[in-house]
Amino acid sequence: MIRFVLAFYLLCVMISCGKEVDKESPKIEFITPKGEDTFSVGTDGLFLKFKLKDNIDLSHYSFVIKDDLDFKYETGGRFAGGKELEHNSNVIFGGFGGVQKLRLYVTVYDKAYNTSVASREFYVQP
Repeated sequence: MIRFVLAFYLLCVMISCGKEVDKESPKIEFITPKGEDTFSVGTDGLFLKFKLKDNIDLSHYSFVIKDDLDFKYETGGRFAGGKELEHNSNVIFGGFGGVQKLRLYVTVYDKAYNTSVASREFYVQP
């Protein structure tokens, strides 16, 4: 019995010593919108583009576009793999009577559950 416990302990130590520990958070790079930009959001909408990078492996990400009252205009996300991912989407807005300030929030996780959150403020107009 002692040999079994000792062998199991030795196996656990060997497995845990061989794994690389990921302590680095993923990176978020905004392509569009740029900060403080104002977009005309007629029929074309807003082209949303950002890059996600990690030193080991991405897990998943989410994004939300909100106004100052926390009204959500757009949400999305998905599972991801690999060291790099580029998100591209088109967001159609409507019903604005004038210039509206919005904020894009992006949250990304890697496989070790390191997290990064970034936001970008921008404006839309009819």
